[in-house]
Order: sequence, then C-alpha cells, then structure tokens
Amino acid sequence: MSLRWSLLSLLLMLSACYYDNEQELYPCDYDPSQCEGLIDPCDTENVGYASFVQPLLAQHCIVCHQGAAASANIRLDSYAAVKTYVDNGRLFGAMNHEPGYEAMPQGGNKLPDCDLAKLKAWIDAGAVDN
Repeated sequence: MSLRWSLLSLLLMLSACYYDNEQELYPCDYDPSQCEGLIDPCDTENVGYASFVQPLLAQHCIVCHQGAAASANIRLDSYAAVKTYVDNGRLFGAMNHEPGYEAMPQGGNKLPDCDLAKLKAWIDAGAVDN
C-alpha cells in the first residue's frame, strides 16, 4: 500500500510541474512576422458575386433596396442592378461612408473593414458575375 501511495504522490508532483512558455505557444502574438502567409484573416482572393457580394447585400441592403418599392429607387436585388451602382461608384462610396455619398446601411454602422476590403477586391477585379 505504501508503494502505491508513493507512486501516486510522485505522479501528482510530476504533473504539477508542467510548464508552458506562452511565447512558444502563441508566437504570432509576440512576433507577427513569424506568421506572415500562414494566417490571412481577410482573404480577398477569388471573391465572387454569388459567394460573397450577393449574401453581403442580402444581409445588409436588400431589406430596403429590392423590388418596385426600393428605397430611393435603388435596387440591389440583381447582378445587373448592382453592376450599375458599381460602375458609377455609388455602391462602394455609400458602403464605405465616403464623403459625398449617403452612408449605408442607413442609420447603421459601417460594415467591417474585411467585408469592405473583399467588396473592393471584387470591384477592382471587374465586378464579375461569378
């Protein structure tokens, strides 16, 4: 019985001496250059209309900008309609809260920087219907 208690005590002591170096566990927090290329929190490559832009507009814009009763007669419920506002700069200008444009979503906060970066990447790539 004494041997059993001794082994148990030894095991408890050894497990209590566990040591982690936080800098080794989370190197990106201490030196982000070590993690370049490993993690891209905002992937702006291959942003598509169907995979990103349409769902973004559905979440933030379609409630007011669809159908015959679209607010300010601005429809964003089809690719062709969206492309019109992309081409004249009003879509990104309004969503990015740029001077000279009415900030959208109306009465709401500006969209997250990553969403705006993805939208801009899609526009810069030609705003293709993909």
